[in-house]
Amino acid sequence: MTRVESWAELTATLRQVLEAAGFHQHEPWAAGGGFHIAAHVRDDGVLVSWATRQYTSCEPGSFENTIESIMQSALQVILAACGFATQTIPEGHDNAGYILVTGRTDTPA
Repeated sequence: MTRVESWAELTATLRQVLEAAGFHQHEPWAAGGGFHIAAHVRDDGVLVSWATRQYTSCEPGSFENTIESIMQSALQVILAACGFATQTIPEGHDNAGYILVTGRTDTPA
């Protein structure tokens, strides 16, 4: 079983919850931003992130970087409030700043 297959149910639930909250999935070739779910990267959970558009500036203090940082924090709060177990990937690690979702908790935060 691949990572994508093993996390398919969680990925589908995340997508449903975020869309119900008014967010849309990021389309790299379209204008505007949205959430991104990556089930193929890690064995211990699914990564969730926000992108403002296809190519963004990674320079600290850039508009895109600032918006993505704000939205990452907002997504984590929303996911926790909806009952998902989340943690931010710490600086110095691959995918730093992304949200690792490992499953559902018993009760929403």
